[in-house]
Amino acid sequence: AWASRIESKALRDVDAVLVENDAMLSFVLDTGQANVAKAPPGVDTDRFYPPVAGWNREGYLLSVCRLSEPRKRLDRLIRAYRELVRSDEAAPKLVLAGRGVLPDEVQRLISGSGLASRVLIRQDVRRDELTELYQGASVYVQTSDEEGLGMSVLEAMASGLPVVATD
Repeated sequence: AWASRIESKALRDVDAVLVENDAMLSFVLDTGQANVAKAPPGVDTDRFYPPVAGWNREGYLLSVCRLSEPRKRLDRLIRAYRELVRSDEAAPKLVLAGRGVLPDEVQRLISGSGLASRVLIRQDVRRDELTELYQGASVYVQTSDEEGLGMSVLEAMASGLPVVATD
């Protein structure tokens, strides 16, 4: 309640507010702030687009996120991938890509599950590398507890990938 009161006061006291969706627009308007504009985020389709040759059914599984963020639940992804590999030895490799460093506990889970040779970690991926990563994948996987916007899911879809994501 305390944080909500501070947030509402802050939203009323600023000159203008920019929001991304209708829910945020309603919330800000309900605080009494009248100078609010909605600007839905977009994906740069000049950068994120399907490969010319079409969907890569033989590609790897891909997840792009802030690697050190616990809410991304990479532990959940590794456990699910472990089960996939147990049920199908021909399962594709998994690529974890993004900013930051993979936490030690996730590293231990990968190695303790015997997946070290099947899980590729791409830390501090540059933005210009993302197009190639998306285009080389067969499926995009997102296992977060919650997402504010989920830009990586939108980038994956713009790249022509099927997406498997948590609710």
